[in-house]
Amino acid sequence: VLELQKKDSSDYLTILETYLPKMAAKEEIIAWINENIDFSEFKNSMQAMGTIMKHFGKQADGNLVKQLLQGLNR
Repeated sequence: VLELQKKDSSDYLTILETYLPKMAAKEEIIAWINENIDFSEFKNSMQAMGTIMKHFGKQADGNLVKQLLQGLNR
């Protein structure tokens, strides 16, 4: 509908977005990992994914968390 009207947003969409959970930003996830995860407790960094996802729930994209953990592994 927005494409037909050549609009980027609508009042209806704005109202819906207020009820949807906000996704955690990459920087927020990294900050939480640095403050709360002790990687010495895990055999590899990917094992921390469960703890991170438990904290953030549906607010964090699992693929993003995986990429961040793989980046920390290097």
